Amino acid sequence: MKILMVSDLHGQKRCLDHLDQLIHDKKVDFLVCAGDITQFDDISYLEKFLSVIRKGKLGAAIVWGNNDQGNVRKKILHSPYNIHLKPMKQGDWTFFGISEIEDIPVIKPDDIKGNILVTHRPPLFTQLKMKLPNAPRYHISGHVHHAAQIRKFPSTTLVQIPSLTLGRYAIFDPDQETAEFFHV
Repeated sequence: MKILMVSDLHGQKRCLDHLDQLIHDKKVDFLVCAGDITQFDDISYLEKFLSVIRKGKLGAAIVWGNNDQGNVRKKILHSPYNIHLKPMKQGDWTFFGISEIEDIPVIKPDDIKGNILVTHRPPLFTQLKMKLPNAPRYHISGHVHHAAQIRKFPSTTLVQIPSLTLGRYAIFDPDQETAEFFHV
């Protein structure tokens, strides 16, 4: 499965243009967005973002970030792309999202064990270095604008998505355990 991964659009129009172009040019199977789609409560930008996804006829999994506020969060929660505290099956993989760090205690181990966890904020490296029995197979995160990496840890492989505001994105294939990072 070929997954287009983006994060940190921060309400910039050129990011929507990039996303539209990437969906058509890269022939991906699925989209993951790790949050900070908007700046604050810009519901009109979120609508445009969702429209680009619908236009591309692409399945997607979305979590919100710290810059996505009130009405934007509600709209994401009620969209078919929401994975905040909710599993979504796509092909052989299950995606599960955590938009807020405060929500970690409500997660059941079976929600993430062996699955693909998507968060806006990256995990703590001290936790990644531990061997954990209920760890996700992959942990995808955004938030750190310049970071772009795929890194294997004892229980989880971290895929850190760079910011689309910088023209950066990733193509991830969980079946092949590969991630490539690109600049528009």
